[in-house]
Amino acid sequence: MTVIGYARPRMGEETTQIHAQLVAAGCTANYFDEQISIRGARPQLEYALAAIPPGGALVVCRLIHIGQSLEDLVGLLDQLSCRGVQFRSLHEQLDTAEHGELLLQVTHGLIDARRTWQSKATRDGLAAAIAAGRKPGRQPGPPPLTPEQHELAHELKGAGLPITDIADLLGVSRAKLYRTPPPGTASTNGEDSAP
Repeated sequence: MTVIGYARPRMGEETTQIHAQLVAAGCTANYFDEQISIRGARPQLEYALAAIPPGGALVVCRLIHIGQSLEDLVGLLDQLSCRGVQFRSLHEQLDTAEHGELLLQVTHGLIDARRTWQSKATRDGLAAAIAAGRKPGRQPGPPPLTPEQHELAHELKGAGLPITDIADLLGVSRAKLYRTPPPGTASTNGEDSAP
């Protein structure tokens, strides 16, 4: 059986120690990704997965060396299971050859539980915000320009004053001034203005 080792060491972990543990576990080849960000690409993992034939095994020292998230770990375990590849984590003493289906069921259950907890926390947070008198969701933007501001902005623009200065003077954003039509033109707001 082909046994391949993989690791993505964290800060402070010695690659030589991890390599020695993987060799002691029977790995014939070991692949290491450099210390990369959690969501970064893992090219060596792709090489390791390609090197494992059906009936082989992928070995890691710790689950944290392979999984970017619980969902990522479950996806990887599903992929390995479909290919007939075993998975072992030395530190956690997990082996899909011994607990394969049970391990997948437990990890799927953990994902479902976490989603339920997150959903409940969101609902509780919204209820607390409403009870505290806050309105959840996107807050309304600033009010539209008054007719006086609208005319003043148009006059200042006609006098050659830069839009930035006009916006500062009126206390509005430049974008609001650019979106404001000149006085006397009807704004349709997307509706038909047919008589």
